[in-house]
Amino acid sequence: MASSTTVMRAARLIAPLLLAAGLGGCAGDPQQAAFDFAPAAPRPQRTVHAQVHVLEPVAPTDLESDRILVRTGAAEAVLAGARWTGPLPAMIQSRLSDSLQNAYDPRKVEGGVDYNLETDVRSFELDADQKQVVVELVVKLVSVRDNHVVAVKTFKAQSPVASTDPGVVTAALNGALSGLMAQIVGFVAASV
Repeated sequence: MASSTTVMRAARLIAPLLLAAGLGGCAGDPQQAAFDFAPAAPRPQRTVHAQVHVLEPVAPTDLESDRILVRTGAAEAVLAGARWTGPLPAMIQSRLSDSLQNAYDPRKVEGGVDYNLETDVRSFELDADQKQVVVELVVKLVSVRDNHVVAVKTFKAQSPVASTDPGVVTAALNGALSGLMAQIVGFVAASV
């Protein structure tokens, strides 16, 4: 019969392995549907007359993953059965870059980068209490030449959702982001 000390030592060795195996199973969960954002909108009416480089957005830790955040009061959770196709900040960077590419003045495409676009993701979540999605981004346009802040603006969108179905929630988040990206392109075009 094993002594209690031997059992405790074995438990200390086995517990991390069991935890790692459990987390590994979650990461590859085939029940998690992966969602992406729709392609950038068609060419906007306003053109951007400068080269703008979109830096990867800064986001709170709870938004730096591929999980879809759900907020209920002060509590946070993730949307069951759904995830983004990649980390949220990288996805926002990619789609915002696409949106600006669609708005470039073709005569200005050849030059070097004139401005950096810095983005701070404040909210990108389902607010379960209010039955709506909330997307809030703060963007800052910074001159590459002298590191001078040219313009700063906060963009926020809220959209009601009828259910917590992953398809419904991700479509609402996608729509909110798409609308904000169009506004951001207009803001950049007016600021350069």
